[in-house]
Amino acid sequence: MASSYTASGYLLFLLVFIGIASLGRCQEPGIVEDILPEVKRVGMTARLNCTVARMKQGADVQWTFKNSKNVDEVISIGKEVQIVNDIKGGVKDYEDLSFTGRSGDRTTYQLVKARLRPEYDGSYECSIAIAGVAPDLWPRETGKITVLQAPTIRPGSTDSVKMLEKGSNSNPTCDAVGVPAPNITWVRSDGKLRPMGRQYFGSVWWIIGSKIL
Repeated sequence: MASSYTASGYLLFLLVFIGIASLGRCQEPGIVEDILPEVKRVGMTARLNCTVARMKQGADVQWTFKNSKNVDEVISIGKEVQIVNDIKGGVKDYEDLSFTGRSGDRTTYQLVKARLRPEYDGSYECSIAIAGVAPDLWPRETGKITVLQAPTIRPGSTDSVKMLEKGSNSNPTCDAVGVPAPNITWVRSDGKLRPMGRQYFGSVWWIIGSKIL
């Protein structure tokens, strides 16, 4: 009988311990909404919103830019911008704003990036740095800024003139960049149809035996 009470008491203690631990985890700060993407033209301003619930002392929101070189660049920690933040016309390159909801339980942290340039296109991570918690366990969510770029042709890697002998092979190239990626169509400068009346798309125009495939 004593061993039965002992086992029951141990089980009850274990359940209470698990319940307290789960309750503690529920009270930790968390990101409760997706970060909606922003699509803007060069020179415009983008805003990413990270909504956090149960924010507490010892926790700070951190914004990090995942750049094209796979290097994480910390932009701000706890509303303090950590990188060079130029001011032009009274407007800062970066701002970290916050807005608290009516209930007081949720706060939206807004990263503002002014004067967008192509190199700012990429992923931006919002994480909650919690004291005493390993960084790989911090709550985090990623948002995307897409910087639209008008299509341009790179002259150095594009063939402007190509002289061919009859029956020879060649592959003239048009190197164009832009966001979104441009669609390339080959046309005759005189407006006439291409051989066989076909249109040709893509960065490379394959010519085999002076015939277009």
